Amino acid sequence: MVPESWAAEAELALRAAQAASRHAQERRDSLQVVSIAAHDVKLEQDIECQRVAADLIRASRPTHTILGEEPGSDVEQSTHSWLIDPIDGTFNYSRGLPYWCTSVALRSAGHTVAGAVVAPELGLTFTATSTGPSSVNGRVLPPIATREPQFASLHISLSDAPEAGDFLSLAASRFQKIRLMGSIALDLCFVALGAADAMVALRAFPWDSEAGLLIAGRVGARTVVIDRPKGQVLLCGSAKLLTLLREFPFGVMPE
Repeated sequence: MVPESWAAEAELALRAAQAASRHAQERRDSLQVVSIAAHDVKLEQDIECQRVAADLIRASRPTHTILGEEPGSDVEQSTHSWLIDPIDGTFNYSRGLPYWCTSVALRSAGHTVAGAVVAPELGLTFTATSTGPSSVNGRVLPPIATREPQFASLHISLSDAPEAGDFLSLAASRFQKIRLMGSIALDLCFVALGAADAMVALRAFPWDSEAGLLIAGRVGARTVVIDRPKGQVLLCGSAKLLTLLREFPFGVMPE
């Protein structure tokens, strides 16, 4: 039987995200680099924070499984799976930039039903359920506005696709402003908040996006997901802006 409300699960997602983000803040002054890639950095704090969130969830929902960005995820997924990005925006976090967050979502029978995104250094906490509204710091968010592209802002996550210069140039010519902020989950939440009008992620994974997609979706944002061998392309925004974005040349983006 499907519950009428996922409020308890949303509260658990929130507590897990708060605990993980608090741990990240406490460990901010002792960064431990695990690896450095061409366009990314991995910290011991990423692993620790995922463990903090996962342990809290498993204590309350022992039969549920965990899918996260870091080691420690369950190999087989159950009907109820929690998706955790412990520090979305690790590079920002490592450089002292406040645009990072912890994202936690619950997927039940293939549908995302509860989620929380906590950005402690921005003072923002987003929550949503599939049967209720989205909120920021306890305030229910209104429906998103619809703007014409020439008056709209677009947040873009390029990830490790430096060849995307043509896409960036095209976006800059069609939107009033573009921003590369460095956190997919927060970009989605900023669409819900109205601080951004649309977002594109050229390489995303479920732990990056599920909570943010739910939060944005509950205030009327539309989503397009393009599956690719090494991740997904995500488009999110008003119906009008998604009509424009779907004309962009995603088919030729690097894998």
